[in-house]
Amino acid sequence: MKNQKGFTLIEVLISITLLAVAAVLLLQLTGFFTFADMRSDTKGRALEIANEELAKQAEELNKNNTMPPSNQLIDGYTVYSMVTDLSSSPTYLVSMDKNSFVFVSAIVHYLNSSGTVVPKLLVVGVKWK
Repeated sequence: MKNQKGFTLIEVLISITLLAVAAVLLLQLTGFFTFADMRSDTKGRALEIANEELAKQAEELNKNNTMPPSNQLIDGYTVYSMVTDLSSSPTYLVSMDKNSFVFVSAIVHYLNSSGTVVPKLLVVGVKWK
């Protein structure tokens, strides 16, 4: 019986355990990458909306001298806008979770009540859930 070839029960059990651990790790990584890909798509769409709104609001501000709406809902994303002086720091009244918020900004020319053109900072933020 000493010359028989094959695997012992212990060797088979160890290899099954190692294969099971590898399969579980692979499934967890697949789920992680799927979530990361969905998050990337969501953030990309939010950034696209932010840039579109920034361009639209900057043009409206430069052309008609009208302030943008402070917040609105577009495609399920909440869009926040604010115009501030360049000399002051913008303050945001929204909770800024860096994992679900993007900001874009531009300097626009605003015609104040005395007829003077004043550079202003236009900031657009987009929040998603």
